[in-house]
Amino acid sequence: AIALSNNTDNPIEELITLIAKSKIPITQKPNQLSTTDKILFHPTRHLSAKIGNGQIGQISEIHPRVMNKLGTGSRVAVLEIEINPLV
Repeated sequence: AIALSNNTDNPIEELITLIAKSKIPITQKPNQLSTTDKILFHPTRHLSAKIGNGQIGQISEIHPRVMNKLGTGSRVAVLEIEINPLV
């Protein structure tokens, strides 16, 4: 997992740029959040990371409510990917 907080307006876009530069063939598609994920992540800033039809991870922005409880107003995005499908 990678977390990114670099004070940009869109940390998810920054993570997508990093993926593109790595030349890993991942596509991003909107995905529904599970009940638990709805507590932690922003409801509309969430993507699935896929290779072909298989989901290998997700890219999500931490919900602002969670970040405020942690004492920061910064936007933070998280990238979580299973490595095995990439090797």
